Amino acid sequence: MKLYAVSVDESGSCDTPPPLSPSDQEGLGLSDSSCHRALRCAEVLENVLEEFNSCDLNDKRNFFLDVALVCKAFLDPAMAVLWRELPHLSPLYRVLIPDDVLKTLTACWISQPDVASQLEMQMTRSIPSPGSGRWARFMHYAAYVRRVLSIELNGFETELFRHLAGRNNSRSVLPSLQIFKCEIPRHQTAYLHSLLLFSSPTVHTLELVSSDSCIVFLDPAGSPHHSLTGAIAQAFPSLFSLDVDLRDPPPEDVLEFTTGLAALKQLCKLKLQWPGCALEPHHLRMLTSGLPHLASLSTHINGFSDAHAKQLDRVLAPSLRRLKCGGTWDDIVRLPHALECPALDELRLALHRPSTSTLLEALCECVRAISGQVFAPRLRLLGIFATAAGLARDYAAGAAQAPQRRSIADILAPLAALESLEDLTFEIVYPRGAMLLVPLCSDDNMRTVAAALRRAGRVSLAVRQDPNMPRLYGRTQSSESPSTPTLHSLVHFVTMCPQLTSLALAPVVVPPLMLMIACKGMPTCSAPNLRELHLNADGQATPTNASRSLAIYLDKLFPNLEISACRLDSDIKDALRDARKSRVA
Repeated sequence: MKLYAVSVDESGSCDTPPPLSPSDQEGLGLSDSSCHRALRCAEVLENVLEEFNSCDLNDKRNFFLDVALVCKAFLDPAMAVLWRELPHLSPLYRVLIPDDVLKTLTACWISQPDVASQLEMQMTRSIPSPGSGRWARFMHYAAYVRRVLSIELNGFETELFRHLAGRNNSRSVLPSLQIFKCEIPRHQTAYLHSLLLFSSPTVHTLELVSSDSCIVFLDPAGSPHHSLTGAIAQAFPSLFSLDVDLRDPPPEDVLEFTTGLAALKQLCKLKLQWPGCALEPHHLRMLTSGLPHLASLSTHINGFSDAHAKQLDRVLAPSLRRLKCGGTWDDIVRLPHALECPALDELRLALHRPSTSTLLEALCECVRAISGQVFAPRLRLLGIFATAAGLARDYAAGAAQAPQRRSIADILAPLAALESLEDLTFEIVYPRGAMLLVPLCSDDNMRTVAAALRRAGRVSLAVRQDPNMPRLYGRTQSSESPSTPTLHSLVHFVTMCPQLTSLALAPVVVPPLMLMIACKGMPTCSAPNLRELHLNADGQATPTNASRSLAIYLDKLFPNLEISACRLDSDIKDALRDARKSRVA
């Protein structure tokens, strides 16, 4: 029997493949190395299978035939797994093109990038033609590829892929490709034609990324097939998910882009990450009316405060189930007044750049609108992430009226009207010296919130100060002391939220006297369903001498905690494990 790159001992086990040569390792990450080793193993199996099929030893032929059938049965599923996902196309190219030839072609491109004819001639001479064994092997492996993590539509790789597609009768050499990520270059429309090289009815997920500014959506010809959305619709008619991460596209082209998305009739998931450029109400109306199956949308918004002032009609989004929006306080708090989403299941809001000191009053109004029966009556998950960063430091020097102090109960109590709400995350970050912008979070307020969330399974509440924000002076200051929850708040959630499996509160204050009193009268209630507990996530440490007492108290209150999944101080975790062992023993 021949000697292979991977040796097989008498027991049938395979030794570790030999280390990669420097040429193999150059430019390859861990994923590339794994693909290369997998290719070596696959080659061994194929060689073994060929030798078994050619064996003419009559006395052992039946045995060899059984082994060959086992190898063949293993080979196809193994290859499907090994080639299903690639970091990029280099491992696939190495099946067709030897490393030395690939380096020569790359050097030719680097030295003369503008002389495409010379590169084409080099490729014609160096790359095996269709009908050869290498080409058949290349196409065989390419048919397994379902996902490519990164494809750059610029430079040598694009020219190489273009050449291979030309040899394949202008068809993509990745006939089963379903998911891939494209990195598109700056100020070029040529990438649109490169994108068409990957045309396939099997592609259902596409991610377009650019780290450069001023991406050009439309070329001067103005043809619909010279626009980004036109190219996408032409190349991928069955697209299900689209993620576009561009840097500052021209505002005048946003309307053209959203209009062009209507050609993707099968699109269900859309993620638009455009820093500095947000969707306005009429853009959103075009999306929801032009994409009948749109179920998930993630974007930034703008102009919704003006639409509310003009009392425009609500935008109906009948199929939308997941919505993630970022924007200014003024726009986000008006969003529930501008939309009607009867099927909405998940809502995540990110508020930034406040323009007024009445932040909490606006937030109260926003949550009341969310809790109404028009915006999203079936809401199951709600996430609100708000920051007071950007508020003018000296705004209080003017004639502005001092804001009224609000509590977390004022903000979240209306959520009791949402009977389907199971998951709530509420986080607000404020600068130093802004006590009037901080909701009160006393135990009584937490009791009201717990009563409103009686059907919830997961609750995360965080009201924290960011020391990196500029300090505010003037009307935001207050002589009142900070209001924070204590151990009593934990008891409130235990008694009022029986379905709770995860609870996060930050910060939670544990005064030594309260802890001593609490430990003398251990809680009579417990939350057997709770698995995750996050306390003091802002980094406030519990005194070491109180860790054991607190751990005993928490173990009584939450007997089935998964300690490794909890976010607690390390000394409390250790004490909690000791308390668990003592209780079980």
